[in-house]
Amino acid sequence: MEMGKFRAWDTEKELLCEVDTMNWNMNTAMLKRDDVDAYGIEGKHVVFMEYTGVISDLGQEFCESDICTADYICPVSFDNAPHRLTGTIERDDSGLWMFDYGHGSMPLNTEGLQNVTIIGTVYTAPEFLE
Repeated sequence: MEMGKFRAWDTEKELLCEVDTMNWNMNTAMLKRDDVDAYGIEGKHVVFMEYTGVISDLGQEFCESDICTADYICPVSFDNAPHRLTGTIERDDSGLWMFDYGHGSMPLNTEGLQNVTIIGTVYTAPEFLE
């Protein structure tokens, strides 16, 4: 079984990094960034976020805990105009990747969900969710 691709939030250094390697049994990982030498970290100081495998129209790969904006054209709307939503990318209990916009959620691949753009993460830009 192939392991997914992950990103990590270092809670001590407050850095968002790519995960180079990880050892689930030892609860450790090697993190990397362009502006910092690769370094090891223990699981208690890191939050792992899995990439979804879904690519946006802009070529961005969505990752768990991304904050996004999106246009949603509701199929039962009276005005047929897109609604601008802000929400996060989360996995539901069944394993499906969802766009959670606060008042509800929908699968990330919902047909009426358009122009989904990553604007930050819940760790680097929580103010976008206020």
